[in-house]
Amino acid sequence: MLKNFLLIDTATDVLYVAMVKDHQLVYVFKEKGDRDHAVKLMPHVIEAFEQSNIASTDLDGIVVGEGPGSYTGVRMGVVVAKMLALEWNLPLYKVSSLLLMASGQNGLVAPLIDARRDHVFSAVYEIIEPLKEIMAPTYLLKTDLQTHYPNAEIVENFQPDILKLNHLGAFEKVDAPSWMTPLYLRMTQAEVEL
Repeated sequence: MLKNFLLIDTATDVLYVAMVKDHQLVYVFKEKGDRDHAVKLMPHVIEAFEQSNIASTDLDGIVVGEGPGSYTGVRMGVVVAKMLALEWNLPLYKVSSLLLMASGQNGLVAPLIDARRDHVFSAVYEIIEPLKEIMAPTYLLKTDLQTHYPNAEIVENFQPDILKLNHLGAFEKVDAPSWMTPLYLRMTQAEVEL
């Protein structure tokens, strides 16, 4: 369990930056954007440090939402998190952006991110202790999710509980920050058309 950490997620249309200090949530920025994460991310990372009265040397690590989600959005958060971890010689941890979405709930939960053309990025979790991943993050038809997991609570809003995730040990340490890659579950449109 991490005592002090910065968490970044840019996989969805919500930009999320949070700081935990002494196991307490001391800073949160959560805002739905319109393709402006690149403009707002670093100013809010800086603000997180300023408002939390914490230095990079006090952190136990950087946590980043690995996706799935917007191709450009996911890359942005991962690149910034990798850069900070390497610059400050800190461990880098990753967490599914879907699990972040689901973490504010309890029980059987299916977070989903619109992937267009009736498809979604989704997973199914049982948010209890110990945390259980029932279905790994995947790209599928929304109707297939509802057919196979009719009892799962569908979550489409980004309402994370990062203290709960930290307590449940949901953050996975990355062996080498420079090797981390975002979680992509489908090809980009450019790759499809190539």
